[in-house]
Amino acid sequence: MTYKELTEKYLRVDEDLFKTEQLTDEIRDILLRGYVCCNNDEKQNAKVMLTGINPSFPEKADPCPHKVVDKYELSTATGGYWTRKRNQFGDLVNSMAYYDLFPIRETHQNNGFEKAFKKESDIRRRFLEHTQMAIEDIKPRLIIHANRDSMYYWGIRKYGRGNDTVHPWMGYSLEIITRSNSPELPKCCTEERLMKFPLYRINGFISSNERINNKRLHKTNLSYIMEYVMQYRNAKDNKYLYTPEEWKEIIDFLSIE
Repeated sequence: MTYKELTEKYLRVDEDLFKTEQLTDEIRDILLRGYVCCNNDEKQNAKVMLTGINPSFPEKADPCPHKVVDKYELSTATGGYWTRKRNQFGDLVNSMAYYDLFPIRETHQNNGFEKAFKKESDIRRRFLEHTQMAIEDIKPRLIIHANRDSMYYWGIRKYGRGNDTVHPWMGYSLEIITRSNSPELPKCCTEERLMKFPLYRINGFISSNERINNKRLHKTNLSYIMEYVMQYRNAKDNKYLYTPEEWKEIIDFLSIE
C-alpha cells in the first residue's frame, strides 16, 4: 500500500466520521488537528518495522482540518524523538520501515489519546484496520513496537502476557520466545532482557469475529514482534536497551531461524 493510498483511506475515515458520527467536542477538536503518516514507499518489503502509537501535536503546531499535514521518513525526520530512534538502531534505520498505529495527532498518551478515545473503540478500529493492512503489505519479519502501553492493539492482554481473546483488536496469535524454548537466541538476548522486552513469535490470528479485518486477513505476513521502549526515564535503566550491533545479531538470527 503506497503512502498516497493509505492517507486517502485515512481521509475517507475522517470524512465519514464528520458526516455520520455524533462526535464529542474533545474528539472533534483532536481530529480537526489533521493527520500525520510516515512515508514507507521506499521501504516496501523491509525486514524490520518500528511502530509507535500515534504522532504528537506540538504546542506551536497549527490545526489542519481534514488533511494529512505532514509526511516523514524514519531515516530523515528531524527532532530529538527521531534522533533517539536513529541512535538506537544506527545504520539499520536506513532499511527499517515505520508506522504509527494511528495517524491522530496527540502528544500525551495515557492522559491524552487513550483517555480521549477510551469509549471510542469504533473510531480507533476504523483507522487501525487500514494501518494493519499497510503493515501486512510491507511484510516485515520483525515488528519492534516501542510503546508498551499500546501493545494490546496487537492482541496481547493489556495487563499480562498472552493472547487477548476478549478484546483482540488486530488479533495476532502470539507465542512468547524464551531462552528455554529457543536456546539458539543470540547471547545478547539474556533472560533479564527478555523479561523487560518480551519477544513473540506470530503464529497467525486468533479465531474471533471480533478482531479487526477478520474477513480480509486469514493469514499473516508477519513473523515476530518485540515489546520495546525508546528510552527509560531513569537513565541508569538504558543499559538494558539493545545496541545497533546487537540488533543486527537479533535480526540475523530471526531471518535464518
